[in-house]
Amino acid sequence: MLKYLLYSILFISSYSLIGQGQLPIGGWEDYLPYKRGKWITESADAIYYATEFSVLKVNKADLNPTFIGKLEGLSDVGIDRLEYDKNNDQLIVIYTNSNIDIWTELEITNVPDIKNNRNIVGSKRIQDVHVYDENSAFLATSFGIVELNLKSLDFGSTIFTDVQVNDITSDGNLLYAATEQGIYTVAVKDNVNIADFSQWERLTDEVGLPDDYPAEFIEISGDRIYTVINEELLIAVASGNFEYTTNDEINEQDIAYLTKGNDKVIVGLESGSPQSKAMIIRDDGSIARVGQGCTNFSLHGIEDSDGRYWFADQWPDFRYTDNGGSNCQRLSYNTPKNSKVSDIALIDEQIFVATGGVDVENGYKLLDDLNFDGIYNYDGENWEILDSKSIPVIRDSTVYNMFQVEVGPDGDNVYFGSIYGGLLEYNLETKESKVWNESNSALLPVTGDEARQRVSGIAFDSDDNMWLNNLGAPRALVARNNEGTWFNYNVNPGGNLVQCKVDENDFVWSVIIGGNNGVLVYNPNRSLEDPTDDQQRIISSSNSEIQGEVNCVAVDLDGQVWVGTTTGPVIFDGGPNIFDSENRGTTRKVLQDSILAILLETEDIRSMAIDGANRKWFGTRNGIFVQSPDGETQIAQFTKENSPLFDNVVKVLEFDGKTGRMYVGTDAGVQVYRTETTLARNRHDTQVYSFPNPVKPEYEGDIYVKGLARDADVKITDLNGKLVYETTALGGIATWNGRDYNGRRAESGVYLVFSTGSVSFDTPEAFVTKILIVN
Repeated sequence: MLKYLLYSILFISSYSLIGQGQLPIGGWEDYLPYKRGKWITESADAIYYATEFSVLKVNKADLNPTFIGKLEGLSDVGIDRLEYDKNNDQLIVIYTNSNIDIWTELEITNVPDIKNNRNIVGSKRIQDVHVYDENSAFLATSFGIVELNLKSLDFGSTIFTDVQVNDITSDGNLLYAATEQGIYTVAVKDNVNIADFSQWERLTDEVGLPDDYPAEFIEISGDRIYTVINEELLIAVASGNFEYTTNDEINEQDIAYLTKGNDKVIVGLESGSPQSKAMIIRDDGSIARVGQGCTNFSLHGIEDSDGRYWFADQWPDFRYTDNGGSNCQRLSYNTPKNSKVSDIALIDEQIFVATGGVDVENGYKLLDDLNFDGIYNYDGENWEILDSKSIPVIRDSTVYNMFQVEVGPDGDNVYFGSIYGGLLEYNLETKESKVWNESNSALLPVTGDEARQRVSGIAFDSDDNMWLNNLGAPRALVARNNEGTWFNYNVNPGGNLVQCKVDENDFVWSVIIGGNNGVLVYNPNRSLEDPTDDQQRIISSSNSEIQGEVNCVAVDLDGQVWVGTTTGPVIFDGGPNIFDSENRGTTRKVLQDSILAILLETEDIRSMAIDGANRKWFGTRNGIFVQSPDGETQIAQFTKENSPLFDNVVKVLEFDGKTGRMYVGTDAGVQVYRTETTLARNRHDTQVYSFPNPVKPEYEGDIYVKGLARDADVKITDLNGKLVYETTALGGIATWNGRDYNGRRAESGVYLVFSTGSVSFDTPEAFVTKILIVN
């Protein structure tokens, strides 16, 4: 059991750089979707919605939201359901992997016992939570029933049922469990050993139930017991037998959920014709419909203590209605629509997220369902969804499954690569758009699927020519020059090209997928219109150090090309000799447990990025590895277990050299990590500054100097010229811990920062800025 104090976690995630209003160095942000809920519970003053990755808390009085995710202290993502323990003022958070968090306003306690229990064979999913009293909650699981002590957060009795328990409730004395083999009940307070499942009684024909039946839900309100068997509702009144309901509205649709209200139960009906419904059955037996307009594809619903009805729906927005009326109110928040991410592009601190819809793991095939989500754009304040609603030509030309995104060199146009319908060009200023496909460009249809033009890679060279991978086409390498003329090229690997990159020599690198897996290097010789002098080479396991399958390519700040494979990276020096057959590339050797081994040879590299200090970031199936510029020294490793990272399979990495932010894309959404580097030039910026500045007595962190030349030598002195500290910048940022060479905190006063870049200055040492320390 692990406890986390919220005040420290919230301080780390919300603290901003003085004078910057930005994410602190070493800090994380997330771009989670808060568009719809999947489960609901309530406390005395708040409603809690479970989203797929986090919790939304809505204050009942003013409807103000609080967002609670992994950055705010939750231990995991993939939330399945919630239950609020009103007796102890704590929220029970259940994850799909059977992990449990207990959340309060002051701390979060992780209870991973069920998730980590290796003695339980098969599924360990927690199907339901029932708070029995102030001391105990009972958890219905795939393997039985578990008692959780709500005070100590330890587990008590475990009832192994050998059958899945779907739901659990009680009347204060008897526990009722709805299982795949029927309803079982036991008296809790009659000194019965409830851990012995043979002591539980199975209800059958003596109370009007079939001999053989599965029970999906069980709920009690007043003197009535409600259960659902094979999607049909049965009700037992007082000590009478169960009887099927005769209500036509309930009988015409399958039942999605059953929850207890104030003096009633809510019966949630699944999507039918024309939509989902929510019906209430009061304790007096009367039946009515509630929440009209709030239930399109309903997942869950509750009535709160004030008589409001709250609904979780597959359609957008968090929904409620007062007193069951038809005037549905919706709460909407400025967040991404969902967590999908296949590519990221950046410009002027704006982020563009492509949402994919492509099975990269199995040959870049379209997923079964078309993806209409388009591209998400965040400008630092607002999220905008660029899809068929905001750009009608997407719908008119069927440009779906937006897989790639790249900002043009002019900064005005953004290009969306569709794996379904060509290339979309979108102007950020005018909002005008144009689709490029077989009819007006050199893009060609997929061989065997003539209706599709698939764009699987986009890159620009130093002459502002655009290069595209036209996946599945007979001439799969395509270019458009800076004057708008199109070309395509006959390349050796056929049509299986993805992940286009351009190196500092304007050679075009493309990943080859399929049987000829490797990488294609293409040299157009600065003349797109004349292919006769072009060069091309396929680099694969047969002629290089590449051993595994190639997944991605990155070009570092020194012009080296790093090829990411399923067995680590292979490095090629940039230059014309890449076309020599003897150029096999190299691997890096590192020490692992005192044994020399190939860098990351056991890691499947899915993505790569280069930060401002030329350090290598590898996204793998085991999180992120950050390596030194030469790759031989590990700087850091981020996993979902040791950091706020949502998922260990890292699909996308994209570095913003201006801000030092590393954007991380996984199946759980987009996150940002603020590195201690920025992309620097050979000379200092016109304005070099330090932060925080002044350094106040309560500040204990590092002090940063930004705007330096790349890898500049930095010296810090007092006003008398006495050297206090010296270091080398990482990219354009230098870090000082605020202490002198003896490890003592620097005394109050003004300190001078001198820096020399890689290009000589008028003097050997150049004064660049000051730092004020106040103790």
